[in-house]
Amino acid sequence: MVRPFSARELLARVANHLQLGRVRRAAELQFRAMADSTPALIWVDDPGGHRLFVNRGWLDFTGVEDAAQELGHDWRRRIHPDDRERYRSVTSAAARAHAPFEVEYRLLDRAGPLPLGARPRRPRPRRRTLRGLRRRMPRHRRPAP
Repeated sequence: MVRPFSARELLARVANHLQLGRVRRAAELQFRAMADSTPALIWVDDPGGHRLFVNRGWLDFTGVEDAAQELGHDWRRRIHPDDRERYRSVTSAAARAHAPFEVEYRLLDRAGPLPLGARPRRPRPRRRTLRGLRRRMPRHRRPAP
């Protein structure tokens, strides 16, 4: 038979749970402040490719004011039309295999396409999220206009 918690034990468990929530929230705020302070494009996706977070650099690059417009799968409309199928096939194969992947594509900003460099994404087994960082593609690797 399972013995119910005593009042003291219940209060201690609740206090620990609340403290853990405060620590997690502080860590999230610290991550967001760090991500928003860099001009790089930083995002977080779940394993299904749903965008969960974009930083200020992403919003500035794309010209979007509200981050909610870039969450979910809506951000994929910013992939250059010629690169979308390749992106979809590489990411789908990696998701099926539960493997890291790297794919290059051009991202449309408010003015049009811009060649971007490799986009490494590695699954994080404990958190079940994927992270990315954008960098410019070296001139010798950029496609001809």
